[in-house]
Amino acid sequence: MRTMRNRQVHPTIASALLVDARRRAGLTQEEVARRAGVARPSVSQYENGKKDPSVTNLNRLIQACGMELHLRADHLSEADRAQAFRDAAVGPAEALRNAQRARAGLVQIRRLTPAEKAGSNSLTPDASA
Repeated sequence: MRTMRNRQVHPTIASALLVDARRRAGLTQEEVARRAGVARPSVSQYENGKKDPSVTNLNRLIQACGMELHLRADHLSEADRAQAFRDAAVGPAEALRNAQRARAGLVQIRRLTPAEKAGSNSLTPDASA
């Protein structure tokens, strides 16, 4: 992670935000690059965590997807602080893969029907077992 003095965003967060915004907008990397006035290889590097954009560039890319970037500083919980240390230990590429796997799991959870959710929250053993 770069220091705020250099106005950089953690590549895992920037990568996830950019990929999500671009996909939700239904745009290609080429379209985002053209709209934002950057080279397409830069968009690819940002999305793959190989390069981290400045806050200014990330905002420009998010706006190119028709969205707004809102930043907020909050105190980290102990769990968030521990995750930040784990991310720093494995490096940006592995941290990005871990975040994408976690996000995929959350997306799957959100797609459960109310009946499925009710069934998955049951703590009592199945009577037929």
